[in-house]
Amino acid sequence: MNVGFNASKKCLNLLRNQFKLKDFASTVRTSTIDVKDTKVAFNTTKLTEKQITTLERISGLKFTNQKEVWSLEQDITLANQVFKVDTTNVEPLFSITEESINCPLREDIPVTTDSKKIFMNTKNSMEGFFVSSAVQRKQEE
Repeated sequence: MNVGFNASKKCLNLLRNQFKLKDFASTVRTSTIDVKDTKVAFNTTKLTEKQITTLERISGLKFTNQKEVWSLEQDITLANQVFKVDTTNVEPLFSITEESINCPLREDIPVTTDSKKIFMNTKNSMEGFFVSSAVQRKQEE
């Protein structure tokens, strides 16, 4: 247990040194924003019956009530607002992966286990598999 903690601590220190994480701290806005000055148009997208039918066909979903359609329209409206954002001169985000930094990983040590011992921990098993209570109820019906 202690070895994993030390490895995580070492990895975090490597990240701090390589990427200078303290430079990525967010700042708190000191000035206020006047809502009247912002020019944001919330034109809600309205789907036609033909569009809904097409979306149902290609997605394999069925809209059962108007609330689901309204929710989809709101999602499309939000996506349209995101697409309108001007990202010129905005640097792309990056992701820290195993390839970009040398993080020490724990060695994988395979261990043979007896499945009978494992299944002693559950009362819901069938044919060598764990079974959820919902599946078990269906089997009983």
